[in-house]
Amino acid sequence: MNILLVNDDGYNAEGILKLRDFLVKKGHEVIIFAPLFHQSGTSTSLTLSNPLTLKRIEDKVYAIDGRPSDVVAFALSSYKQYQFDLVISGINLGYNISFDTMYSGTLGAANEALNFGYKIIAISADTSLKNVDEALERIWNYLIEKEIISNKYILNINIPHSEEIKGIKITKLAKPIEKPFYEEINQKFYRSREITYIFDPNSDYQALKDGFISITPLKNNTFSQNLYQRIKKINV
Repeated sequence: MNILLVNDDGYNAEGILKLRDFLVKKGHEVIIFAPLFHQSGTSTSLTLSNPLTLKRIEDKVYAIDGRPSDVVAFALSSYKQYQFDLVISGINLGYNISFDTMYSGTLGAANEALNFGYKIIAISADTSLKNVDEALERIWNYLIEKEIISNKYILNINIPHSEEIKGIKITKLAKPIEKPFYEEINQKFYRSREITYIFDPNSDYQALKDGFISITPLKNNTFSQNLYQRIKKINV
């Protein structure tokens, strides 16, 4: 396959390079388009008023001084050397679970690829990237065997930080109880939070806690047909 790799950690992040090496060993053609600088938490934001600069780092590695969504949009609309079969966003350095998926630049890039009609998966792990080599082999075999990669949804995959990977689970987004606060350091304020998750044996959080790879299907359309029908009846 011709595979486009993107992320939000930057073109030289350890996660995206590990993923490239794995896919190249599998015999795939891999092109990296990634932000020039770290872009975590940028979600689906785009650069609209400023021009973008493209930098060729080396053969098949390009960096753009924009957001993850910019990178994907540019690569899929302007890089004509390849017809991409698949877009992969990651490996992100840090989990993307629960409602954090709304803020994630990793998922922002995935959403943009979905908007372009491409098959897309997103992969995240804890910052140590523990178990990544083993996990990638298991994930890739599972996705190919089950034939669940699609251009209709995002497969949001998280790799557990555990002594043993017990398997793979299809999961839901965990429901968080979050209390954000800001710490003042030298008259500057830094966001932090206290967070717990409501217990759900089928959630992404619980799967990771129990030592399983979590795969959560996500869609980028937040429209609710059920709510539409219910509210429409009220207003008749």
